[in-house]
Parts: sequence; C-alpha cells; structure tokens
Amino acid sequence: MNVVVPDKVTADLNHYLLRYSRYAWCNAILFWITRLVSVVGAVILPFVLKTPYALYLSIAIAVSVSLDTIYKPAINWKLFSDAYDELFLEKAKIAGAYAAAPSVYDRIKQIESRVSKGRDQLDQLIKDAKSSAQLAIKRSKTSD
Repeated sequence: MNVVVPDKVTADLNHYLLRYSRYAWCNAILFWITRLVSVVGAVILPFVLKTPYALYLSIAIAVSVSLDTIYKPAINWKLFSDAYDELFLEKAKIAGAYAAAPSVYDRIKQIESRVSKGRDQLDQLIKDAKSSAQLAIKRSKTSD
C-alpha cells in the first residue's frame, strides 16, 4: 500500500540521505587516513629515529592522533552511517517498498550491523598495533 507523501517530505528525506551519506563518507576517509598515518608512522618511527625524517614523521603522527582523538571520525562515521540507514529504511517504508519485501530490508539491517562490528574489531587491531609500536620505541630507546 503506497502512502501519498508530500513532495516536501520526499525532498527533505533525500536531502538528509545525501547529507548523512557525505558525512559518513568524509568521516570514513578521515578515519582511514588518521589510522594509516598513526599506525604506519608508529611502526616506521623506530627505524628512522636517527634520520632527519624522524621529526616530520613524529609531527605527522602527532597531528594524526590529535585529529583522531579530538574529532573522533570512527564514532562520527558510525553515527552518520546509522542515521543514513535509518532514514533509508524510513523512505522505503513510506514508498511501500519495505512492505513489498521486508526480508530484503531486514537483510540490509543485518549486513550493516556486521559492518559496524567489523569497524569495532578493526579499532582493537589498531590499538594492538599502536601498543606494539610503543613497545618497539621503548626498546629502541633502551638499546641506545
């Protein structure tokens, strides 16, 4: 059963879907950049400590970790992604598509839930890598 929805509601839904999609995408990119610079930089740093590049690498790591700590792109990515998913399902309900194939939309919800859990597991792996890098730096300092 299709419900007659005013064009304004559809336009608003589309506007917010686009907005949350962009916000989620930007936060995902920021998440990956900060994680990549932090982890790879922390792993490489002990090997370049005695080179002129150590200062630049340290600054890049500090900026990356600061952005990640202050802005929290992982949390924002999840927040905007979840907001997008909720609005997407609401739009499907309004259009009558959800009633026609609820199992498809339930499957989408399950998949998105697994994606979210995967991000949480990735965060744990990154924390473990950072701990390993910090241990390597400590060992490097004590061997000097």
